[in-house]
Amino acid sequence: SLRIAGRELTFRNVEGTFPDHETVISKHRGDKSTAMNRQSLLAAATAVGKIVSKYPYPRTIRIDLEDLAAKFSGKGDDGPASASVACDFEIDTGTETSILVGGISPDYLASALSSIKTEKVQFEFRDPESPYILEPVEGHEIREIHMIMPIRLDP
Repeated sequence: SLRIAGRELTFRNVEGTFPDHETVISKHRGDKSTAMNRQSLLAAATAVGKIVSKYPYPRTIRIDLEDLAAKFSGKGDDGPASASVACDFEIDTGTETSILVGGISPDYLASALSSIKTEKVQFEFRDPESPYILEPVEGHEIREIHMIMPIRLDP
């Protein structure tokens, strides 16, 4: 353990066999993806996240994809909140008007987006129960992948 400025930090080495991270990530790659402006996505997640902060744990925002837009929504004590972000996802309007991506923690999403430094991010998903994968788009020399587990939405 380490003691700094009146706080104690304890470390523990976890022994065991862990799966190769490349295998885990490739197994959970989504079959759908869209590119979005990172700053706009961060602003939408933060704005809706502030409203759901008063709602019981876990803080969850809902993501729906519409034609060329990602919609983020949630409920709080003061009522519903929503925000949309332009994206390059196109929906087959003959069969559906939107796709439920699922629920996500606004804090985890904001944390991942804050560490990515490119203008655009690629957002991959499969279904509401599968992990979301975020990656920088262009201009990033280091390979950076963020995997965020979904949160089950109430029916």
